[in-house]
Amino acid sequence: HIEFDRVKAGSPTAQSQALRRALSLAIDRDTLNQVVGFSGPAAGSPIPPGVPGHDPELESVFDPDQARSSLGEALADLGLDDPADLDLTFLHGTLVGDGPRYLEQQWRDVLGIEVAFTGLEPDQYFARLFSAGHEFDMFWLQWLADYPHPQTYLEPLWACESPANLS
Repeated sequence: HIEFDRVKAGSPTAQSQALRRALSLAIDRDTLNQVVGFSGPAAGSPIPPGVPGHDPELESVFDPDQARSSLGEALADLGLDDPADLDLTFLHGTLVGDGPRYLEQQWRDVLGIEVAFTGLEPDQYFARLFSAGHEFDMFWLQWLADYPHPQTYLEPLWACESPANLS
């Protein structure tokens, strides 16, 4: 079982690599795991620990100073002066627990970014998630693997032809 946030393809603001790096570095994933009720270690890759193909060198890093530095780079790239000028929206379902709210708090506390979070009932969430429009920049997704093999994580979520690949 994995839970993660992703950037939706086509989001002009979230296409900034420096912004995505800043958002990632501002997340304390060990605390996030506690918030969402996971007992296992935080993973920095789509293949979790214990599954063949997991690369421990891809572990996530929580580095607020580097996150702020990357945010400064992102603002310059986007032609903005203040984090308050960023317009980011985050879509999540109402059944996912406190993970998205934790991200909201982390991004506000570490980076000074206010993200508009939109919680929807499952049917509305998936309809909007798979719509052609880009009404949001990021989203929260849960994935339950059928069996402990890398293909059950990689192919459905990241293969080019997969309908579930929204990045």
